[in-house]
Amino acid sequence: MILSEYYDDIHAKVERFLSEKGFHRERHEKLQKIGDVWSGNLEVCNEPLGIYLVIPMYFPDKLPRVYLRKRPSFPLPHVDPNLFVCTERESGLVYRQENFLVLIQEILGKATNIISDGISGNNHGDFDREFLDYWGIESDERLISILNPYDDIVRVVVVSVAFGDKKFRAVGKSVETVEKYFKKIDPKYKVSYRCIGWFTKLAHIPRPPFPKSITDAEKDLLLQSKSHIKKYKKTIPKELKAVPYVVFSVPGEIPVMACWGANYKDRQHQLRRNIIERWDADRIQMRIGNRENILKEIKVCIIGCGSIGSRVAMGLVEAGAKTLLLIDPEKLDIGNIARHLCGANYVDNYKVEAVKRHIEQHFPYSEIATIAGDILEVFEKRINEVVSCDLVISAVGELNINRRLNILACSREGFPPVIFSFIEAYGIASHSLLVNAQSGGCFECSLDNDLKFKYCVAAFGDKQPETQEAGCQTTFLPYSSEDTKMAASIVIRQTIEALSTEYLKSQHKVWVADLEEMSRCGIKRTPIYADARSFTIYTYNHGRKRGCNVCKDR
Repeated sequence: MILSEYYDDIHAKVERFLSEKGFHRERHEKLQKIGDVWSGNLEVCNEPLGIYLVIPMYFPDKLPRVYLRKRPSFPLPHVDPNLFVCTERESGLVYRQENFLVLIQEILGKATNIISDGISGNNHGDFDREFLDYWGIESDERLISILNPYDDIVRVVVVSVAFGDKKFRAVGKSVETVEKYFKKIDPKYKVSYRCIGWFTKLAHIPRPPFPKSITDAEKDLLLQSKSHIKKYKKTIPKELKAVPYVVFSVPGEIPVMACWGANYKDRQHQLRRNIIERWDADRIQMRIGNRENILKEIKVCIIGCGSIGSRVAMGLVEAGAKTLLLIDPEKLDIGNIARHLCGANYVDNYKVEAVKRHIEQHFPYSEIATIAGDILEVFEKRINEVVSCDLVISAVGELNINRRLNILACSREGFPPVIFSFIEAYGIASHSLLVNAQSGGCFECSLDNDLKFKYCVAAFGDKQPETQEAGCQTTFLPYSSEDTKMAASIVIRQTIEALSTEYLKSQHKVWVADLEEMSRCGIKRTPIYADARSFTIYTYNHGRKRGCNVCKDR
């Protein structure tokens, strides 16, 4: 059976079913664009209530929709201004299409319960959860906000933002902060001042019916915060009777933000309810379930912005970090882009600047400082900038630099913990070694007497499997882009775990990849991993090596 025949057969069965239930087909100019419109009644509070039931063309793969025939005398939760009764959110809903007649009955039953609870007042608390749907349903204007909903009350600015044919309004603490934000996305954004505004926090979410004038709004909404009225009055310029825009938030587990605007020369003029589209960091992190965001106030220094370091930087900002210091002396080469975060459009740019630009385009609220200079020179002349960070991550993969960094970490008071990251050849394993000099153990303790890393999975011996292009300075270690992502992932995991604990212990994490493939290639594993399993992360405590001359005094 072809698909159109399947849907026709379903609709024929639905027609017989609804006719038996007392529904009849009806023409409706707007609703028939969605599907077949059926008119009938629901029994609500012992009274018949007229509804339209719309069966979509692709039912049962799309859900039926219920609409009221007449507007109720007062607002009802889950009933929008178009009289649509929201019985289900199709996104994420699981149901069996083959039970399509049962599905219709269930939706009609849910509509009955929603309307009945709305009339009795049993579900009026749902107004709070669906506030934005009601507040902005008649609005044709949105404001992009980069304000934090927990900010203290401030005088704010509303600006016009233009980028080619794209034009919109935004709200922030100042023209400069808004301009800085959007120019990180693209320098071609143009920002111009429009008017002042005011930002306040309300004690609870407003419920319908909403205020219609500035006077009503001040009375009903601003008086929730009586102590703020004086500050609000001071915000208004003498020549105005009101602030053109008021942005408000209701803090909570999931903060709510909205806005109103009005003709500031006439306090009784019709109020405009505007939608706020939040572009702040907290909202973006909340969308991935990161409500606590322990990285929010943390500053991380990343030394080495190659294939691993660049992805660690991006991953940390994705996980909630806002402030980074990137250090790397090299420019991006075309040979780097197969494994690097940044692509060919960044070639010949310093890696730190390329990574900064790439991340800030994606997360314009991030604050990234860069040093495009020799790492050892940074250690000598600008070490205070490194020490000012809460965590240092070394992704350079160079033994001498890591040993020097380790000596600094163990000898200098107040030096932050350090994570050393590297990948074994062919992506056999990825390592993340966290060293907290205060708890014992250091990078030197991970090396044997021949300066070989003691925790390697593969036993390559003295000869490392490096690959060389034409030229004595063009050797590189072979591993894939996917291997760099895994290496970055365990560094980020270890960072979050480390910053989540009060007493930070030195620790080693290792991702072991495909050991069977390793054996087929004739590569032996070291005794430590004789019983290891493929595709597994192992975590080991890292302690001080007897006789270590670096951390001996700790």
